[in-house]
Amino acid sequence: MADANSNTAAQSADHTFPHLADTDVLYSDMAHTISAINLDALTSEETLELASHCEESIAGLCHALRFIGKSFITFAEQNVVEFSQETLCQAGHGIAVISSLIPALHRLERKADSLNQA
Repeated sequence: MADANSNTAAQSADHTFPHLADTDVLYSDMAHTISAINLDALTSEETLELASHCEESIAGLCHALRFIGKSFITFAEQNVVEFSQETLCQAGHGIAVISSLIPALHRLERKADSLNQA
């Protein structure tokens, strides 16, 4: 489990989505690594396509998280309280991966967008 202090405002300040008011996206090592990728070899069409794919992927991941959240609420409302250890482990790993992909894709999208605007 992550340390409660590992996602301070200072670390996550660069990982906010301007279109989601007051929402911090947790720091991701993958996002930091992606920011170091050199996209200069891509054409403007390729960077535009990359930015578009990233944006679509972020939307899809957010949709998946919303579905999982609504499903858990439905389970709670219907007193479905028994889950196998394997099911909980799979859900936990899936959510953890999504939490690292969203900021990474956001960084990659921003980087591609900035190259298109340059």
